[in-house]
Amino acid sequence: MLKAKSNYGVQLKIGDGQSPEQFVDVTGVRLVPSIEIEQEDIEVTHHGSGKYREYIPSGLSETGELAIEMISVYPDAVQDRLRAGYKSGEVFNFQVLYPNGLGKQFSAYIKNIVLNDADATSPEALIETVTFKLTGDIADKNNPALGG
Repeated sequence: MLKAKSNYGVQLKIGDGQSPEQFVDVTGVRLVPSIEIEQEDIEVTHHGSGKYREYIPSGLSETGELAIEMISVYPDAVQDRLRAGYKSGEVFNFQVLYPNGLGKQFSAYIKNIVLNDADATSPEALIETVTFKLTGDIADKNNPALGG
Protein backbone atom coordinates (compact mmCIF):
# COMPACT_ATOMS: atom_id res chain seq x y z
CA MET A 1 0.00 0.00 0.00
CA LEU A 2 1.23 3.49 -0.90
CA LYS A 3 2.10 5.48 2.23
CA ALA A 4 1.16 8.89 0.88
CA LYS A 5 0.76 11.93 3.16
CA SER A 6 -1.77 14.74 3.10
CA ASN A 7 -0.45 18.23 2.39
CA TYR A 8 -2.37 19.48 5.44
CA GLY A 9 0.02 20.72 8.10
CA VAL A 10 2.63 22.43 5.90
CA GLN A 11 4.61 24.95 7.94
CA LEU A 12 6.08 28.24 6.73
CA LYS A 13 8.76 29.48 9.12
CA ILE A 14 10.74 32.72 9.22
CA GLY A 15 14.26 33.01 10.61
CA ASP A 16 15.30 35.47 13.30
CA GLY A 17 18.51 36.52 11.50
CA GLN A 18 20.71 35.49 14.43
CA SER A 19 23.51 32.93 14.53
CA PRO A 20 22.55 30.15 15.01
CA GLU A 21 19.30 31.06 13.31
CA GLN A 22 16.04 30.06 14.97
CA PHE A 23 12.84 29.71 12.91
CA VAL A 24 9.26 30.38 14.06
CA ASP A 25 5.93 29.67 12.35
CA VAL A 26 4.27 32.37 10.28
CA THR A 27 0.82 32.67 11.87
CA GLY A 28 -2.34 31.69 9.99
CA VAL A 29 -0.82 30.36 6.77
CA ARG A 30 -3.47 28.64 4.66
CA LEU A 31 -1.88 28.39 1.18
CA VAL A 32 1.74 27.68 0.27
CA PRO A 33 2.21 27.13 -3.47
CA SER A 34 5.02 25.14 -5.06
CA ILE A 35 8.50 26.61 -5.00
CA GLU A 36 9.77 26.78 -8.56
CA ILE A 37 13.28 26.99 -9.94
CA GLU A 38 13.94 27.41 -13.63
CA GLN A 39 17.06 27.26 -15.78
CA GLU A 40 17.46 30.20 -18.15
CA ASP A 41 18.12 29.47 -21.82
CA ILE A 42 20.58 30.87 -24.34
CA GLU A 43 19.45 30.73 -27.96
CA VAL A 44 22.10 29.32 -30.28
CA THR A 45 20.07 29.09 -33.50
CA HIS A 46 22.16 29.31 -36.67
CA HIS A 47 21.61 28.94 -40.40
CA GLY A 48 22.24 25.21 -40.22
CA SER A 49 19.68 24.62 -37.45
CA GLY A 50 17.22 22.97 -39.81
CA LYS A 51 14.38 25.50 -39.35
CA TYR A 52 14.22 24.96 -35.57
CA ARG A 53 15.50 27.18 -32.80
CA GLU A 54 18.25 25.64 -30.70
CA TYR A 55 19.04 26.37 -27.05
CA ILE A 56 21.63 25.58 -24.41
CA PRO A 57 21.32 26.07 -20.65
CA SER A 58 22.80 29.37 -19.45
CA GLY A 59 24.03 28.00 -16.14
CA LEU A 60 21.90 30.61 -14.31
CA SER A 61 18.75 29.64 -12.48
CA GLU A 62 15.73 31.82 -11.71
CA THR A 63 13.98 31.18 -8.41
CA GLY A 64 10.90 33.28 -9.14
CA GLU A 65 8.24 34.31 -6.66
CA LEU A 66 6.11 32.63 -4.01
CA ALA A 67 2.68 34.08 -3.09
CA ILE A 68 1.32 32.69 0.19
CA GLU A 69 -2.07 33.34 1.75
CA MET A 70 -2.39 33.93 5.47
CA ILE A 71 -5.34 34.74 7.68
CA SER A 72 -4.72 38.35 8.65
CA VAL A 73 -4.00 38.69 12.37
CA TYR A 74 -3.26 42.11 13.81
CA PRO A 75 -1.38 42.66 15.93
CA ASP A 76 0.82 39.58 15.59
CA ALA A 77 4.59 39.71 16.09
CA VAL A 78 5.46 37.47 13.12
CA GLN A 79 2.93 38.92 10.66
CA ASP A 80 3.89 42.44 11.77
CA ARG A 81 7.52 41.57 11.04
CA LEU A 82 6.54 40.60 7.47
CA ARG A 83 4.61 43.86 7.04
CA ALA A 84 7.58 45.88 8.35
CA GLY A 85 9.92 43.87 6.11
CA TYR A 86 7.99 45.01 3.06
CA LYS A 87 8.70 48.63 3.97
CA SER A 88 12.36 48.05 4.89
CA GLY A 89 13.29 45.74 1.98
CA GLU A 90 14.91 43.31 4.43
CA VAL A 91 15.84 39.86 3.13
CA PHE A 92 14.62 37.05 5.41
CA ASN A 93 15.42 33.35 5.56
CA PHE A 94 12.42 31.02 5.33
CA GLN A 95 11.70 27.33 5.64
CA VAL A 96 8.78 25.39 4.19
CA LEU A 97 8.35 22.07 6.00
CA TYR A 98 6.06 19.40 4.58
CA PRO A 99 4.27 16.70 6.62
CA ASN A 100 6.30 13.93 4.96
CA GLY A 101 9.54 15.27 6.49
CA LEU A 102 10.84 17.06 3.39
CA GLY A 103 11.30 20.79 3.14
CA LYS A 104 12.98 23.75 1.47
CA GLN A 105 14.98 26.68 2.82
CA PHE A 106 15.40 29.95 0.94
CA SER A 107 16.00 33.68 1.25
CA ALA A 108 13.47 36.24 0.05
CA TYR A 109 12.24 39.78 0.41
CA ILE A 110 8.60 40.85 0.58
CA LYS A 111 7.63 42.11 -2.88
CA ASN A 112 3.93 42.72 -2.30
CA ILE A 113 1.23 42.43 0.36
CA VAL A 114 -2.45 42.55 -0.61
CA LEU A 115 -5.38 42.50 1.79
CA ASN A 116 -7.83 40.43 -0.25
CA ASP A 117 -11.35 41.47 -1.21
CA ALA A 118 -14.04 41.87 1.43
CA ASP A 119 -17.41 40.67 0.08
CA ALA A 120 -20.41 41.48 2.31
CA THR A 121 -22.53 38.84 0.53
CA SER A 122 -20.00 36.09 1.20
CA PRO A 123 -17.99 37.00 4.29
CA GLU A 124 -14.93 35.04 5.30
CA ALA A 125 -11.78 35.64 7.32
CA LEU A 126 -9.59 38.57 6.29
CA ILE A 127 -6.84 37.14 4.10
CA GLU A 128 -3.54 38.71 3.10
CA THR A 129 -1.58 37.51 0.08
CA VAL A 130 2.14 37.99 0.66
CA THR A 131 4.41 37.68 -2.37
CA PHE A 132 8.04 36.77 -1.72
CA LYS A 133 10.78 37.36 -4.31
CA LEU A 134 13.20 34.52 -3.79
CA THR A 135 16.88 35.33 -4.07
CA GLY A 136 19.76 32.88 -4.24
CA ASP A 137 19.74 29.13 -3.80
CA ILE A 138 16.85 26.96 -2.65
CA ALA A 139 18.21 24.30 -0.30
CA ASP A 140 16.62 21.03 0.68
CA LYS A 141 15.68 21.00 4.36
CA ASN A 142 14.59 17.94 6.31
CA ASN A 143 12.06 18.37 9.09
CA PRO A 144 13.81 17.26 12.32
CA ALA A 145 10.46 17.15 14.16
CA LEU A 146 9.43 14.32 11.82
CA GLY A 147 12.72 12.46 12.04
CA GLY A 148 14.01 13.97 8.78
